[in-house]
Amino acid sequence: MYPKSETLRVKEEFSKKPGLSVIWYVQKCGIEKIRERRRNEELAPRYRVHVNPEVCEDCGDCGVEAKCSSVWKVDTEFGPKVRIHQFSCIQDMACTKGDCPSYVKVYTRSGIPFKTPGLGKLQKPVSDLPKPFRRAATGKVYEVFSVGIGGWGLMTAYEILARAATREGRNIVKEDDTGLSQKGGEVRNNLKIAYPGQDLREGFKIEAGGADLYICSDLIGAVNPENLNAASPDKTRAIINTAKVPTMPMIVGKTEYPSVESLRGIIDSFTDADRNIYVNATDIVESLFMDHKPTNLFLLGIAFQSIENFPVDDPESIEEGIRKNNVQVEINLLAFRFGRLYAIDPERVFSLAFSKPQTLEERIRGFKRNLPFWQRVHFETLARKFPFESEFRSKFAREVYELFRFQNGNYAQQFVDFAEEIYRFDSACFPDRNLSFTRSVADHLYQLMTYKDEYRVADLLTRPEELERIFCMYAPGEIERIRFQLRPPIFEQIPLLRDWSYIRKRFEEDGKWEFPPWSLKLLRYFKFLRGTKLDVFHLFSDLRKHERKAIGLYRRRMLSLIPLLNEKNYHTACEAAAYPAKASGYELVKEIHTEQAESMWREKYQIMLQTFSAAPLKSTEAWTEKRTAEAFHTPG
Repeated sequence: MYPKSETLRVKEEFSKKPGLSVIWYVQKCGIEKIRERRRNEELAPRYRVHVNPEVCEDCGDCGVEAKCSSVWKVDTEFGPKVRIHQFSCIQDMACTKGDCPSYVKVYTRSGIPFKTPGLGKLQKPVSDLPKPFRRAATGKVYEVFSVGIGGWGLMTAYEILARAATREGRNIVKEDDTGLSQKGGEVRNNLKIAYPGQDLREGFKIEAGGADLYICSDLIGAVNPENLNAASPDKTRAIINTAKVPTMPMIVGKTEYPSVESLRGIIDSFTDADRNIYVNATDIVESLFMDHKPTNLFLLGIAFQSIENFPVDDPESIEEGIRKNNVQVEINLLAFRFGRLYAIDPERVFSLAFSKPQTLEERIRGFKRNLPFWQRVHFETLARKFPFESEFRSKFAREVYELFRFQNGNYAQQFVDFAEEIYRFDSACFPDRNLSFTRSVADHLYQLMTYKDEYRVADLLTRPEELERIFCMYAPGEIERIRFQLRPPIFEQIPLLRDWSYIRKRFEEDGKWEFPPWSLKLLRYFKFLRGTKLDVFHLFSDLRKHERKAIGLYRRRMLSLIPLLNEKNYHTACEAAAYPAKASGYELVKEIHTEQAESMWREKYQIMLQTFSAAPLKSTEAWTEKRTAEAFHTPG
């Protein structure tokens, strides 16, 4: 008997053994558990767990501990962060075993506490959609190959399509390939539709290159060579959901999610690239309907409206199938209609699903409002210091703002002053490189200067905007209380505390304490003690001391790169400047990752030395000598 956390290791171990191995999961299927709770909310726990993305370091420890397909990633301006996919979460709290202070536990009154979508206001935009143009291909069999994820309703969606086709007099053959799919596993569907009189005496599976429509709600499944075998560049049109749903190796940190562009390139090479449609359907339906399961019907709506020879003519045929299925009828009808609307007017759907992103000026005004009045002018001066391109200017303003919040204006001034030194060199010597080295240095110096100590974590967890992000997911009156799941390292560092059997047992069991918001709100006001002799968190922690020293070390290292820079190794210098990104996580996890970051720095620095041109850039030779000498005489 192995614990759940050993799942991946056991699979790898037994996959190497000769012959057949049987692995028995002694646990109810996650999909079945969610279905039971939807039917009877009394079975659902009265709590939910969220991850605060501002505190998350994307170290992967939660995925390693949980091995759960609901541990997703979300792209932020500071890189990918973990989020718990609430609509597929089985609430076993396994992810909270990770050594991380980002978990927020929400206690609720009922087992189904989330807001219900306002279906009434969503009816109007899709109430009068035009019927699509059809160019019927009566002499052929239309073949649909679909790929999805276990528990996402793929089989239901294409059962509805099959029923719609038979309602219009078509003949069909259909095969569902669920295999050994579990929650989050891959499922496939083969569907062939023919007009009356067309011979369908053939196999159920779609032959190589036979698919007319390749429709996938899972991007990773879409690039599976076994699935792409059904596609052909001469005839196959692809409609693909681009939501980043991670696989288990990605969840446990063994691999990263490939770039969407590279995956699109693979699909385009096997299909008719000019007619393909890519859309993050999951984000749209979750925003509109507070659920991910309508994803496949949204994609089906796109296909129905945009494909001229689609084998179903009347939208009422599909809608009648949705009604007969009798599961979340109103939501599924709207999902299908919004898919049709997306095919007609994508921007209209985006405007209904998502709020408009803030402009740079709006962000700066918002940051100023959150700062004391005596810091606002200083902040705006620093935030507008450099003429970066618009996207990075917004990010840089956020970094300056966070440094004000972390300590004060003088601290932010130190950051901007150093960035200015790098900027002057970069813009003068490499004017065609889009300030990539400057941006890399600024990003990673910011990361080091805003190290997540106890004061910083307390501030990030209790910010009104972060709590509001959680509150807005729940129905009014559902939230009873919020608690932060923390295991303060100071309990293990102070001799008298760590010898207490209760404390020692809690750390041995990876247990956490629940802290109310008021306690952390109080703690954040003591940030003025940071780094002083009265800072007990710094006094007893070697890691905190290392984090402070790492700032000065990084500055010196970046200045040491400048004499080595040339056109050939510029990209390597940008990578070398990014080594702090490897040192993610908290406590022991961070110590391990810091070693990896140091190894990366040594590797990149050696490459810089090997590619160094003996003739330095004359325009910056004097500047380099002067600043490097100053840096190596700067304490810290």
